[in-house]
Amino acid sequence: MFSQSILKNITRSILRCLTASALLLILLTAILLGPPSSLGQTSKGISKTSSEKASGGPRTALVIGNAKYTSAPLRNPVNDARAISSTLQELGFQVTLLEDAGQKKMKRAINRFGKTLRDGGVGLFYFSGHGMQVEGSNYLIPVDAEVDAEADVEYEAVEAGRVLAKMKTANNGMNLVILDACRNNPFARSFRSASKGLATLNAPSGTFIAYATSPGSVASDGTGDNGLYTGELVRHMKAPGLKIEEVFKRVRSGVQVKSDNKQVPWDASSLTGDFFFVPPQEQLEQQVAKVALPQPSSSEAPKTIRADEEAWKLVKGSQDAEDFRFFLEEYPDSSLAGAARIKLRRLQRGQAAAETEAARPAEEKPPPSTVTFVKSFGGKHADRGLSVLQTGDGEYVVAGGTRSYGRVGVEEDAWLIRTDSTGNEVWWKTYGGAKPDVATSVAQTADGGFILCGVTQSYASGGTDVWLLKTDSSGEESWSKTFGGNSNDYGYSVALTFDGYLITAGLASTNIQPSTLGGSDVWLIKTDDYGRMDWSRNFGTWKYEIGLNGIQTADGGFAVTGFARSRHNTKWQEDVWLIRTDSGGILKWERKYGGSAEDKGYSVRQTTDGGFVVAGLTRSYGRGGQDGWLIKTDSKGNEEWNRTFGWEGNDAFSSVRQTADGGFVLTGSQASHERNGTDLWLLKTDSLGNEQWGRIYGDGGGHSYRGGSVMQTADHGYIIAGQSDSWQSPHADLLLIKTDSSGSIRSVESR
Repeated sequence: MFSQSILKNITRSILRCLTASALLLILLTAILLGPPSSLGQTSKGISKTSSEKASGGPRTALVIGNAKYTSAPLRNPVNDARAISSTLQELGFQVTLLEDAGQKKMKRAINRFGKTLRDGGVGLFYFSGHGMQVEGSNYLIPVDAEVDAEADVEYEAVEAGRVLAKMKTANNGMNLVILDACRNNPFARSFRSASKGLATLNAPSGTFIAYATSPGSVASDGTGDNGLYTGELVRHMKAPGLKIEEVFKRVRSGVQVKSDNKQVPWDASSLTGDFFFVPPQEQLEQQVAKVALPQPSSSEAPKTIRADEEAWKLVKGSQDAEDFRFFLEEYPDSSLAGAARIKLRRLQRGQAAAETEAARPAEEKPPPSTVTFVKSFGGKHADRGLSVLQTGDGEYVVAGGTRSYGRVGVEEDAWLIRTDSTGNEVWWKTYGGAKPDVATSVAQTADGGFILCGVTQSYASGGTDVWLLKTDSSGEESWSKTFGGNSNDYGYSVALTFDGYLITAGLASTNIQPSTLGGSDVWLIKTDDYGRMDWSRNFGTWKYEIGLNGIQTADGGFAVTGFARSRHNTKWQEDVWLIRTDSGGILKWERKYGGSAEDKGYSVRQTTDGGFVVAGLTRSYGRGGQDGWLIKTDSKGNEEWNRTFGWEGNDAFSSVRQTADGGFVLTGSQASHERNGTDLWLLKTDSLGNEQWGRIYGDGGGHSYRGGSVMQTADHGYIIAGQSDSWQSPHADLLLIKTDSSGSIRSVESR
């Protein structure tokens, strides 16, 4: 883990510059971690009966103190955390200290802590602040928690079990958990149970858990510089030769006496060996006597060491985004912070992986895909696929709508289908109520679940509402949110952001903030990881505008496409609209593209050169009728080129992606006078928009096939979700097509 390795290396650099006396003090601390085998047969820091991973390994601690709560601030937790941190450092622990931390910062730190523990040794977690139990689970409260009801705690707080889970996964051998977090529940009035204190945690093997007070009781915040419990703990941790059980016995005794038996600390242990914060004095003396201290050279000039530069040397080649987040948290004012932000953004968007792939020699690249299939899903009524993705494990997920399942034949339900890598169904789920509902977009979340955006009438406050729904990895609903007002509001796409989700929608309601500027507006909604609105912005005029697709850009801002009405001579017509905002949704610039007839943008992507590509349709240009339209811009939205594709009928693109070779793949629908009906269309271009090949999928029998979403797969093929009205049924089915790298499958007509 980066944080551990950085601090180790910085420590080594600093050691070279220290005086002999300072080095002696640090060496004594290092001895506490366990001496080399040549210094003795056993280490009493951790006895040989403990796990080998803990024996002689590093000591790592995460210490958190939260005091600045809005509703119920505390006096001492930050002081407590500082005192514990200082003491642990004296005792040889590598400490990460957080003060007045919010939920996201706490979770990130716990994740890093868990990764660091994989190196082995002893792990120690300490929390001081508000803690509470809800239905038998313990929660540590961040300073930014907004809890109006008991049900909010799960989403606003950090479950204590998260720490134990990280420790168990690390399998490092020995862990200590200290919770001085049993203050009075600051939200008790809004709770049904209003339970006091914390519940007992089960101690996994090799774990010692200590509580500031007994289960179900509350602890004193103290009247001095430290809480009662932590004050006693700091004092007894430094005593040499005490096993951990004896340390906490003395702490318990001291707290009971000073609280007149009103507070009784508690602990639970599953340790199988001995642990000493400070080994017995005689062993220390023996070890020190055997160590020959290196003498600094008088000719060596003092060196000035910059911690940020040492840290940057270690992480600059990393492909782990967490390393750069940690660097920016530790050194926000560093001259290297700009470079760290750039690398972080590239990693988050997967650009680093794409650059690595592009640089590989052709002979090393994967062979063309051989797995292709055509699958249809549906029943006796209309079903459709609107969004598709490849999951992290190489399977596929499709979102759309179904009238065949759920409330059969009544109204459309949102539909989510997961298949294996060959297109065979793994599971499917429907979501909705008594009225029409549909999922228009899906993305996979970091926890392996899925986030869906769509439109709901069943749960709307009026007309239709924007719908955001989160599921676990099995498609079971975790939560859902609606956004809307007194009219018809539509959610068209959802995108993952650095810290939540972006919804692109159409706003028509006039009774919410922001209300429509007239007709319908482009509506951006930014939420956190739990669907709670961070902000919303609308863009429009008194005419009709719609936002159909939005993304987060590499600099943390957003780009959205759709269409807006503009006057061309005496007529009002739709133009493709591209909007660029900053990270707070504030407009940076907007551009319109089009002619005297109808033009619309359905899909936008940021390209590897920092510009944008927009796909949609045009009636202003092309061969006549309606053509598919591809527009490439620079980073300011200035058009670099545009291409039209199509025949004599009505053709359109619904989705575009940049491919690994720098070109583009698009899907949509194509209608030609040479064939009856509409065909699903897949088209590949080079980086300048020149067509390399095109494929159509259909039967030419007057039926309708449409492509709704496309992406390039890990094997360089393509996966497409769409709709067919006669592949296996006289009614519309959801269609899933997997092609090879040239767009080929069995029974494909090429044009």
